[in-house]
Amino acid sequence: MESVGHTIWLSARNLSHAGVEIDAIIKALQDKLENSGIGFQLVQTDNLEDSYALNAHCFSGTIASTSQRKRKPQGYLTYSFSLWRDKDDAGDGWPEARQAKIYVGYATFDVGSWDNDDLFLDGDASNPAVTHLRGKNSSLWGWSEDENFNTEPWNSRSWFYVVPLGKINSQRDIDVNLVAPVVELLTNEQANPDEVLGKTSALVFKG
Repeated sequence: MESVGHTIWLSARNLSHAGVEIDAIIKALQDKLENSGIGFQLVQTDNLEDSYALNAHCFSGTIASTSQRKRKPQGYLTYSFSLWRDKDDAGDGWPEARQAKIYVGYATFDVGSWDNDDLFLDGDASNPAVTHLRGKNSSLWGWSEDENFNTEPWNSRSWFYVVPLGKINSQRDIDVNLVAPVVELLTNEQANPDEVLGKTSALVFKG
């Protein structure tokens, strides 16, 4: 039987290896976003270490305005790599909560970028600040108080979706799950998020 000490050692080693993999994904993701045509510009990367585990890594940047007259960004794009958070263990009923995930969030400039206090779902697939925007059997969440959600194009709304980290194993996985859906939702005013995210490994809320 493995000793407790060895179990802890293995866990720490796995976290270290996960960090290396996340850094590689972020580097590839940044390169792809900067060449995606949506005017992405890196703002910051943050390691969130409020426990012995490196439980989240946040990577965010601005999206350029499509108007030549506007100097301010159109919005903010955030990728939060969540290995474990205490919120994952809060509640039950959403088995997908208990796995490493990538939260992909877009927020308009006026709203401000998503932060990790808001960009999460707990073990019930819930969060007091957000609502499941497309109903059951869909993948998109957004601000509960967003009154324009059904009247504005997707680049004028704030939203996020969630992809299991284990689904990102190649350059193609990055394109399909983390870049192409974002580009489609931000550039195509007629985009249907259920169809766009249905082509990805985004987690589906079944309610």
